[in-house]
Amino acid sequence: MEQHFFKKCQIKEMIEMENRRIKLTKRLINESFIELLQAKPFNKISVKEICDNADINRTTFYNYYDDQYDLLSNIEDNFINDINTLLKKYDFFNSNRVNVDTMLLEILNYIKDNKLIFLSLFETYDANFINRIVNVLGEAFIKMLQKGKGLNKKEAEYELYYVVYGILNVIRQWLLNDKKTSSKELVQIIFKINNYNN
Repeated sequence: MEQHFFKKCQIKEMIEMENRRIKLTKRLINESFIELLQAKPFNKISVKEICDNADINRTTFYNYYDDQYDLLSNIEDNFINDINTLLKKYDFFNSNRVNVDTMLLEILNYIKDNKLIFLSLFETYDANFINRIVNVLGEAFIKMLQKGKGLNKKEAEYELYYVVYGILNVIRQWLLNDKKTSSKELVQIIFKINNYNN
């Protein structure tokens, strides 16, 4: 019985070590790719370059990703899922007022902490990435705009695109060129630009 328990513990430990190894390898691949995206356009990056930069072989890369497009998609998925998780903390549907400034501040801090990923995804100008952000924000913000500004659904949809595209470009500008403005100050600037009553 004791030997069986010991063997179970060893197996569990081996699985945990394998999971840590996989996470580390994927992180190396992701970091290598993001680093290369800082230096050259996405369509000029090969799997070989990603592997050389990460100091891994191509077989290892292909254990996790089909190609560089799959890798980009995976990074995008993780980013979008994290934003979605942040948004789920806010009740858009059952309360009269969502604390939009707190929510936006949380999103800005997440983007700032993941600056290279955001800028890389944005700079590849993958319309899919931006549309997915709009979709994540979509239904919740449309309902909020309808309630808060008295817009019909079509007007709220147009405002959503207008605001999100504008905010994403403001965030990009902030990350690239503005070292002095804090996340909290940027939230206030965004509200002022968009004439939100906070």
